[in-house]
Amino acid sequence: MDLHKKEEAAVPDVKKGATPAEVMVFEKGLAERIKAARTTAKQGDVFKPDVVPILKKIFADYYQRRSGREIRLLFDEVPNFKPQVNMTYPTSSPKANFPPRLSLTMPQLPDELEYRLVGDSLILRDSEANLIVDYIPNIIVPTPKR
Repeated sequence: MDLHKKEEAAVPDVKKGATPAEVMVFEKGLAERIKAARTTAKQGDVFKPDVVPILKKIFADYYQRRSGREIRLLFDEVPNFKPQVNMTYPTSSPKANFPPRLSLTMPQLPDELEYRLVGDSLILRDSEANLIVDYIPNIIVPTPKR
């Protein structure tokens, strides 16, 4: 977040009532500055290896308590592309809502960051820069049929 705040300060502010085009200019400028500052960023830089098993357990517990129908409905909205660190979240892909009950069990994030599901991956998205900061592949563990 320190890097985000530093780079955000270098991009001209979006005024209240800005047009969508002005917001896109801000978003793109911020994303480019963050990408340039994180040229060596790789998967696992934010979601450290020791945290991954904990988050996978949270996901497994959540999905074990859901019905097959609930899971199918959730994944009807989830986009399916291969996330990459420093990748701009494709504007053509939907941003499926993160399950609210699952969100309550996840570590809290600053306002500028959000969890999203993409395929079977959990991504950490900078919502102001529309940028994938990190991701955990295969977060959704197949659960046995009930």
